Amino acid sequence: MALAEGELNGFPANPYDPFCAMSCLRSLSSLMLDCSGMDGGTLGMMMMSTTSACWASNTPYLTSLSWCMHTKCAEFNIPNSKLEYFWETEATGQASAGVQTESAKWSFAEALANVEGPPSIQLQANDTWLNVTSLVSPEVYVMQWNVLTSVQRETSIENAYG
Repeated sequence: MALAEGELNGFPANPYDPFCAMSCLRSLSSLMLDCSGMDGGTLGMMMMSTTSACWASNTPYLTSLSWCMHTKCAEFNIPNSKLEYFWETEATGQASAGVQTESAKWSFAEALANVEGPPSIQLQANDTWLNVTSLVSPEVYVMQWNVLTSVQRETSIENAYG
């Protein structure tokens, strides 16, 4: 989430809030979707990329993200209104980085309603594709959680002591 003008990270701004939702998002954001495309990279290398429009319309991504947010954020009692706000501002791209994003085809609640029971496929840390509603890799989720909470803590301390 974007910092308001004049806010310092940690006072009280937290661009990763809620950590559980951002960890879910980051656990899925590097995976290729059926609508991902090829971009010419540097030195003639081709790289896969996923646009905001692709994330916004891709059912496996939206249902996997909503299920992850629903299950991982439950233990922290994150209100649905906060999860909906996160969904609207972050789920389809990097709105916090000022990148234009598309609105998802469903709200958070609608995406969650389109999950037909708990997903039975568990992503692995080395998976590269997401083509069905899946559970995020526990290893990747914890890694993301640890990075986000550590960066936020470090930035808050840095801003407190200059």
